[in-house]
Amino acid sequence: MPDPSAWLVLDEQERIQLAEAHHRAAHIKLPNVKAHACFHPIVENQIAEGLESVVRAMARLMNEGLSRHEALHDKAHGWRMQAWRRQTKQRASGSWLAG
Repeated sequence: MPDPSAWLVLDEQERIQLAEAHHRAAHIKLPNVKAHACFHPIVENQIAEGLESVVRAMARLMNEGLSRHEALHDKAHGWRMQAWRRQTKQRASGSWLAG
């Protein structure tokens, strides 16, 4: 788990590189490690900033038996699904054209 104060002083590219390095070191097979690693900093940022809903959700998921990495993936998946739904809804309404 990254130290929150050290994590927050890193720029986004450094955070992504750390996530990539973690997956490579753990020999986690992914179709696209760079794309995958882009989602890790989103959740890590929320944890480091003390976003209470994310901190509570991570604790709950880990208490339910997920590893920290699995819990982080669960939160990132939820974020991706919300973004996808929002984008789909905007496209259906045509509001994405009014930029």
